[in-house]
Amino acid sequence: MIVVDGAITEAWSLAKPVIKREFADGAEFLNFRNLQLRPSSLSGDAAIIGAAALPFDPLFRTGEFSSLRSYLSPKARSSV
Repeated sequence: MIVVDGAITEAWSLAKPVIKREFADGAEFLNFRNLQLRPSSLSGDAAIIGAAALPFDPLFRTGEFSSLRSYLSPKARSSV
C-alpha cells in the first residue's frame, strides 16, 4: 500500500489513475500485483505528525519502554 499526502489528495480522482499507470502492472514485478494507492486521511498534516514522532523513533524501534513506564508511574510523577 502506498499512502499519498499533500495537495495532490485534493484532486485524488484525477491523480490516482495517472500515478497508478507509472507502476508496473504486476506481470513484471510481483510486488506491484496488488498495489493499493490511498489518499492520506491526515489532511496534509502527515509531515508535522512525522516530525513530532521522530524523537520517539528509538523507543519504538528498540521496544525499550521500561524507562518510559517508570517515568509515567504515579510514584515517579509525585516526586517531580
